[in-house]
Amino acid sequence: MLTGQRPRAEEREEEGNMRMKQAVSVLLACVMLAGCSAGGGKKEEGYKKIVDDFAEITLLQDQDGGAYEKALEAVGIYLKDSNQETLEKARTAVRGTIEQMEEDSGSMTEYEMDEEFKELLIKYGLDPEEYKINADMRSGYLAGYISSLQYLEYYLENEGPGGVTRESLEFTYQYDVEEQEYMGGFYYTGVNYWFAEWGEEETAYVMQQVVDQLQYLTAEDPVWENSRDAVERRLNVYLDTIEKHMDQWLKFIGENQEDLYQMQKELGK
Repeated sequence: MLTGQRPRAEEREEEGNMRMKQAVSVLLACVMLAGCSAGGGKKEEGYKKIVDDFAEITLLQDQDGGAYEKALEAVGIYLKDSNQETLEKARTAVRGTIEQMEEDSGSMTEYEMDEEFKELLIKYGLDPEEYKINADMRSGYLAGYISSLQYLEYYLENEGPGGVTRESLEFTYQYDVEEQEYMGGFYYTGVNYWFAEWGEEETAYVMQQVVDQLQYLTAEDPVWENSRDAVERRLNVYLDTIEKHMDQWLKFIGENQEDLYQMQKELGK
């Protein structure tokens, strides 16, 4: 018998689109800015304050990505070796991650910056408003992770004798793994975009404090570009790939939604 509350297909699509649109909107807005350059040949260290702040924001989001991937890993282990023990571990991992992310999301406060930091951002070619949007994007990422995990949780709860959603669980798991891979590359390239045309000394500090610390939200074969045009081309490739990938989800929902609703009706859900 089916148990749990199944997230609606429309909600999953909306959450996924929201996560992507938020990320894309920040980067596209930054495209309109004039050359995010450290500017000037004078040696200063104000950039370190920016990078340290950016690192704090970014590494928290990377940590969230890691928690999500670990939950996916538990589901993958169960799918490879399906028994009661691995099933319970997968259920526990998914439920625990959802609860932690909901708690983190509920306790977050809006990002704030003082006038001095705003002036520093402008000095280094970064728009304070877009920087703030980027800093507040964590809630959008968490909402997307939670939505994805709720789907997996629903299917996991219906595993076992008489389970009829195994194919859906396998598809959703594989879809989520692939999506996270694409989003990792997109995220890394987004970091690159903010600092693509900074000077050598400044870029080295970005690499040390941010890029080299990323464990989950990163490209499979990361390449740091020093030209914003080159970064834009990479972003467009990721966007095209992600869009095509999302079409697979919509196709899956279209092919299975009627059967799933009919099945719930027959079981009195």
